[in-house]
Amino acid sequence: MNKILSISFSQVHPFIRYIHKLPISHRESPPSLRAYDNRLFYVSKGDAIIHAGDNSYRLASGDMLLFKSNISYEIDTVNGMELFGVNFDYTQSQRDKNDPIPPDINTFFRST
Repeated sequence: MNKILSISFSQVHPFIRYIHKLPISHRESPPSLRAYDNRLFYVSKGDAIIHAGDNSYRLASGDMLLFKSNISYEIDTVNGMELFGVNFDYTQSQRDKNDPIPPDINTFFRST
């Protein structure tokens, strides 16, 4: 059973753990992943369809997508793309874990 966590707006003080540039080549399809951190994607070049949870989003250069941790996602691109990923927590409670936490392939994801 999933825990429902709630915080008030006054408690939001994001901790940015990692920012990275992700070039995705022409016709490259990364596996279905699940992130331990919240994710913010900014598309700097190209376009793609990102399937996150039960939704699909067509993104092009200049678009952003934000989704919470523990959401399965896939990126489909035909012509290639470049995006910037920001991994973060909404609060400083996990600040002691400042090393990058890469997403896992869905089958290896360990719910915390």
